[in-house]
Amino acid sequence: MKWTLYFVVIALSASAWCQQTVKVKTFLRNGELTSQDIAGARQLSEYDNGGHFDCGRCKADFRCTVPTALNSTRAFIWDHWANKKRGYIRLSGHSVDAMSTWHIFIEPDSSGAWSIVLRVVRDHDEIDDRPLIHRVEKSDEGDQNRLVFLRDNGEELLVF
Repeated sequence: MKWTLYFVVIALSASAWCQQTVKVKTFLRNGELTSQDIAGARQLSEYDNGGHFDCGRCKADFRCTVPTALNSTRAFIWDHWANKKRGYIRLSGHSVDAMSTWHIFIEPDSSGAWSIVLRVVRDHDEIDDRPLIHRVEKSDEGDQNRLVFLRDNGEELLVF
C-alpha cells in the first residue's frame, strides 16, 4: 500500500498505517502537540533539533497550505538520513476540527541499523506509533523532491 503525503497530519488515518496507539495526556506547547514523555528513553541532547514547522490548514485535496514547511522537513530528514546523524523534527497541521503533530526521530535502532521513528500526537490524547522505517529514497515527483519511506522488502509505505 502506497500513500502520498501532501499533508502530513490528515492524509494518514490511525487505522491505515499504525503500529500501536497509546492513550496519554497531550498538550499544546509553542504551537505543537506533545506529551510529557514524547521522546521516551531518548536523550534529546544527542539529537540535532530540526525545530517545529506548521503546515497550516489542510485543503480539500489534502495539500499543505505552507509548502515550505514540508520542504524544510524533507531536507532535514534527508540530510540526517544520508549522513547517519541523529535528528529530531516536528511537523504540525490541522483541519477544521482536528490537529496533529508528527514527531520524527532519525536514529539507529536497537541493532544499530538506521531508522526513522514516527510518533503522531493527536489532539484527543492519543499517540500513534508508526512502524519503523529502515529504507528512505529520494524521488523527483513533479516539481518537488520527495522522500519515499519503504519497508525492508521494498514496498512503499509513504511518499513524503
